[in-house]
Amino acid sequence: GVDIASYRAKEAESRVGIARGALLPALSGTAAYSNRTFNLKSFGIDFPRAPGTPAPADLVGPIGLVDARLAVSQPLVDAAAWTRLRSARRGLDQAHAEQTGAAETAAQAAALAYLRAARAQAVLAARTADADLARQLLALAADQVKAGTAPDIEATRARTQVAATEGALLVARN
Repeated sequence: GVDIASYRAKEAESRVGIARGALLPALSGTAAYSNRTFNLKSFGIDFPRAPGTPAPADLVGPIGLVDARLAVSQPLVDAAAWTRLRSARRGLDQAHAEQTGAAETAAQAAALAYLRAARAQAVLAARTADADLARQLLALAADQVKAGTAPDIEATRARTQVAATEGALLVARN
């Protein structure tokens, strides 16, 4: 989730750059090369000639022509572009907020998982101690029954307690 939110934030940053591009100066250029032959009579100009020289040829060429042009344009007032830029920035703010929220959600989930694991370990330790105590009490009750200082019901109660604590220990392990 955090990675997806990060990618969405990068996408929103790109949209801001695209929207800003409409407000920046634009540079364009063209270049062309042609190899042409010209007919001088098509220009409608009679070129003077020196007496006794032959008339110039009607066709001149081939002549290589290079035409290279650069153009720069800058929008002066473009309200729609400014609106698109503001909208893209709002989208970027939203994407950053979603990224922060996703990171916080992931951190909360990790912290909760850690706390659940720590609690489970503490419960397991407590159930292990309870089972050890129940076994010790069973041994004590069995000794008292042998000595004749306690009725058999005490040993039965102690066995029941051992069974209950071992069941709780098994649940805690799972």
